[in-house]
Amino acid sequence: MAIEKPNTGEQSGTWGDTTNFNFDLFDRLAGYKSITLSNTSSTLTVRPSSPSQGSSNVEDGMYRAIKFVDGGDIGGNVTLTVGPNTSSTFFLFQNALSGSRDIAVTQGSGGNVTVANGRSAIVYCDGAGSGAAV
Repeated sequence: MAIEKPNTGEQSGTWGDTTNFNFDLFDRLAGYKSITLSNTSSTLTVRPSSPSQGSSNVEDGMYRAIKFVDGGDIGGNVTLTVGPNTSSTFFLFQNALSGSRDIAVTQGSGGNVTVANGRSAIVYCDGAGSGAAV
């Protein structure tokens, strides 16, 4: 994820696409999202591991503040994997799942964090690859 700064004279007639993409990034960095979880295993993508040229590549994991909800009890605690495991990032998570379900946040084989039901937590992912810790 990076803000693109076109050089003077570049992108004549198309700079609006770049500007709109940049604003999408700003919205997520300063924004809030409610995410509905539908099963006990979920992935929160911070950025594509191989972003494609010409697409927006904006992901839910770019939001800093995220509230997790469900449409009814999903039957167990949730394991939430933050990917890719090379992304160093932080979040403010709110666990609003029904059925008193906790959310275990993982990124690699390092330490994990559990956000208890009804609680909020600041979560930092170190992005250390396969051994990443939360």
